[in-house]
Amino acid sequence: MKFCDKLIELRRERGLSQEQLADQLDVSRQSVSKWESDQTMPELSKLITLSEIFEVSLDYLMRDYIMDRSGTREKKDNTIGIYQDIPNRENHYSSLESQINEINDYIKKPRGFEYKSKKTLFGLPLIHICFLYSRHRIKVARGIIAIGAISVGFFSIGVLSLGLFALGALALGLLSFGAISLGAIAVGSIAIGYLAIGALSIGVYSLGSLAIAKEIAVGALASGNLAIGDESNGTYCYSIDAIQTKAMARDIILTHYPSIPKFLLNIFSLVFRS
Repeated sequence: MKFCDKLIELRRERGLSQEQLADQLDVSRQSVSKWESDQTMPELSKLITLSEIFEVSLDYLMRDYIMDRSGTREKKDNTIGIYQDIPNRENHYSSLESQINEINDYIKKPRGFEYKSKKTLFGLPLIHICFLYSRHRIKVARGIIAIGAISVGFFSIGVLSLGLFALGALALGLLSFGAISLGAIAVGSIAIGYLAIGALSIGVYSLGSLAIAKEIAVGALASGNLAIGDESNGTYCYSIDAIQTKAMARDIILTHYPSIPKFLLNIFSLVFRS
């Protein structure tokens, strides 16, 4: 039986709600809920308090295979209301110290999932998928293809993602896609890069609802040397409504930037009607 199941059983036997137990431990009800759903573990001081509240040993709480609640813990004599010492107190404290060390090791032990391919390239695993976490750290996924909460690789997917091609809530890369995206080509809600495409885009060339660019900005609100938008601010300003076709848009861009790379010209042209 796992710790979370033992805690639920003990709490219900005492007729305590999660909130009542939380009050005794001076923690939030959400903390107790997370312990019982096996999402987190209590810190050592709380584990000791739990053993005292429920009159069970730390061994029983922490070791899945132990079902004897008494363990080596001192037992209370309910008749006279005092604690009776076990025969060998020195061994008892030695056992308790061992239990505490095991609890610390258990808390620090990483949890989650990890896969690392045996094949490597440039000294990195070809694929590294890592969702391991412990109490104080999250393990980073590193590989040619890296997937994890924090990932670093040529192709990277994660909450925090760094790579040549990065996809994540916060993505940094040569080509990046994310809620917040930074890269040479950045696509996201907030995008910052040489070419930035997003709700808020900032770059040398920008395309978005609010587009701010050093050179060309196209968007509902556009600010740049060449600004094309519903509202525009720049050296050369044009209204999107006044540009009837893609050909007209291309002619305007080429007039001011005759040497613009073709792929940029095509991307900006996509905004306009055929």
